[in-house]
Amino acid sequence: MKRGNPRAQGTRNKSLLNRPQTANIHMLKTGIFLFSNDLRVTDNPALAQASREMDRLICLHCSEQPSPSSRVRAPAKLSNHRLHFLHQSLKALDQNLKHHQQNLLIREEPLLDVIAELITLHNVSHVYSSYNAGWYENHQWEVLTSRYPGIIFQQQHSHTLFDQDQLPFALNELPDSFSKFRRVIERVEITAPMSTLTSIPPSPLPASHHK
Repeated sequence: MKRGNPRAQGTRNKSLLNRPQTANIHMLKTGIFLFSNDLRVTDNPALAQASREMDRLICLHCSEQPSPSSRVRAPAKLSNHRLHFLHQSLKALDQNLKHHQQNLLIREEPLLDVIAELITLHNVSHVYSSYNAGWYENHQWEVLTSRYPGIIFQQQHSHTLFDQDQLPFALNELPDSFSKFRRVIERVEITAPMSTLTSIPPSPLPASHHK
């Protein structure tokens, strides 16, 4: 019986030992968390869900300034005072993320273009965000979900006192006066704030990519 070359067999064994490590890298689940109307780290249900489900997470905010004529129903350009407040809020958010060894990626480009780039470069499988009441923001979300059917998009309510499923009536049966609404809703128990988030998955981006 012929025996194989021991040196060649040893080389094959080394390559086999190295394969699982490479496979594990590709099996890591990478997601994007889109910060828009809710810039909190604590009591943020969508961020908590992303932190539970992902191995790596890109925390993203797009500060795109809409052009005056090309975007139907786009938000108006922010005044200097509102822009200053936004920058302060984003700085505070980034500091809070740093407590979890994370960073905020801020891009001043169209959201749809930035998401497309990150999906391609980092093999993103999930995108998370808080629900937004704005028409333009919901339209962007719908475009993304239709453009990338193979990606899972998740949203959670975080800016309302009650979730829709807590309401004791259907939306089309909303009481026609505040007094009637108050008498019905005051019997509904308000959900307590979430427990403090203990960890957030690391970002796949090098530190130099964050502003």
